[in-house]
Amino acid sequence: METFGLRECADWRASDVRTGPDGSRFRLLRRGRDEGEFALSMGGEHNVRNALAALATAAEAGVEPGALREALSAFRGVKRRLEIRGEKGGVTVYDDFAHHPTAVAATLAALRALGGSGRLVAVFEPRSFTAKTRAFQDGFARAFAGADRVIVSAAHLPGKVPEGQRLSEAELVAGIGRLGTDASFIPTVDAIVEALVAEVRPGDRVAILSNGGFGGIHDKLLRALEAAART
Repeated sequence: METFGLRECADWRASDVRTGPDGSRFRLLRRGRDEGEFALSMGGEHNVRNALAALATAAEAGVEPGALREALSAFRGVKRRLEIRGEKGGVTVYDDFAHHPTAVAATLAALRALGGSGRLVAVFEPRSFTAKTRAFQDGFARAFAGADRVIVSAAHLPGKVPEGQRLSEAELVAGIGRLGTDASFIPTVDAIVEALVAEVRPGDRVAILSNGGFGGIHDKLLRALEAAART
């Protein structure tokens, strides 16, 4: 068994972690031995931890350190994990599978670490079974504190959750607001797109958070932003 992480006790440790618009850089310490600097095109400490796990696994399979460094720097991420779906009118639209408070917080923290002067807008669709329950309602409210603006859509097929256990979109929005973040409940995809086009500005980033297709909101938003930029 080998451990990985950012703490000094880890067998595979990332130190001097730096995140910017181009991703992350860190020094790899393997049982205290400095293996040099590694680069990853993705931001966020959670992705650095994922990279450490991949490096350790590949090394166990016999891959040399030089090849590990080259492979990691060439990796461009996976779909639906901070995936850039497009940029129109100076607004960048991201897609992320996050549907649990911990994942939402990590995703927003990674986007925040990229810097930039624009706002970070999160659009959340409660879609997974657990996301549609009250169990994580308070956790979601805290997780969205990392955004400047939050839009919560209507839960997808809420009837699959017993009525007494269902998340309340209105209560979630109120909880986010009490913690100091501007939030709204806008139930439909078309209404969300209309609201976003009216309020976003060049430099803003919009993170679409759902573990499903979310009614094609990504493409609809990009088309609407492009049309608005032409007027």
